[in-house]
Amino acid sequence: MTNHANILPCTAPATLTIIISNVCNQRCRFCGFNHDKVHPRFLALETVRNMHWLRSVKRICIAGSGEALTHPQYCNIIETFRKMSPDASIMLYTNGLALHGRKLDATLHNCNEIHISQNAVDQRTYTNIMHRGNLDRSMQNLKELAKKKPSHLYVRLSLVLLRETISSIPKFINLAKKYNFNEIELKPGRVPLRRYKYEMPSSSYSLDINKSVYVDMKRYADMSRIKLSYPHSIERERERERERERESICFEPFTFMMIYMDYKGDYCINYCCKGNTGIRASENALGDLHKLWNNERIQLIRNTVNDFHGWYQNKLCMKCRCVDEYWDDEKRNRALKAFNIKIKDALPVYFDDLYID
Repeated sequence: MTNHANILPCTAPATLTIIISNVCNQRCRFCGFNHDKVHPRFLALETVRNMHWLRSVKRICIAGSGEALTHPQYCNIIETFRKMSPDASIMLYTNGLALHGRKLDATLHNCNEIHISQNAVDQRTYTNIMHRGNLDRSMQNLKELAKKKPSHLYVRLSLVLLRETISSIPKFINLAKKYNFNEIELKPGRVPLRRYKYEMPSSSYSLDINKSVYVDMKRYADMSRIKLSYPHSIERERERERERERESICFEPFTFMMIYMDYKGDYCINYCCKGNTGIRASENALGDLHKLWNNERIQLIRNTVNDFHGWYQNKLCMKCRCVDEYWDDEKRNRALKAFNIKIKDALPVYFDDLYID
């Protein structure tokens, strides 16, 4: 296959996802992040002010590896992102539990889009899937958002598909219609790689949506003028999608960057959402785009991502193309072992550590 390392200009990422907090105010029983071991850390306001390269980014997603709104300076942070990148489309990804008052006002003033990982809109479902949270507060926040929402703001609600949540999809559609929200996104549930005491039973993830059920849901959403998105709606369609991914050129390492904060409070730099590149960075390094966007690791990935003969140097992209992330643990682990991909702390390791200071 042709090497596509120079297929796109790489002066800056077009899309950036940046984690500003690793602290969460809620405990979802299906979450893959072990919050019991978190060393709390928040992205410093001064760090954002030093990221002058943000002006070149077209799309920014502000999120948490816990919850973005737990940041004690959230209002100043979101305002600074808008100041540093005045022309970008900015999205807040949140569980919505703290989206009220000043934090809501700051979000409405500075964001183009809000994605709320809602997951439940009735008490029975909420009790089944949440270890800690507050449904009444969450629902009140949605009401306040609907009241203050400007016409240009795009609002998306999402839910993880589990046996416990699938029956509530019509309620989500009704709520979105009532509040003039734009989209409901259905996300396939995946058994967390790390285990913890309050996790969902494995049976919760054994779910396959029948084609006729999906068609009925889609028709109901269309009638309500709500977009319903589910990229892997039918198993057969998912397999076709996987085939297209194997055959297509991947543009992610040329267009996307994620600045991620792990439970230890370390900054990790990734170039897709499919796996860890092994890059850790000091907070000071976040102001240096060249180090983040053109280091030796990302150059290796760009040189091999679309070159099947070079995958032996790049097990991350090999795994992405050949191993379905929704396989069960046993099948996935057999595949990782076949590719000689090591496991550390229950997570695959694709590269040696690279530290950027």
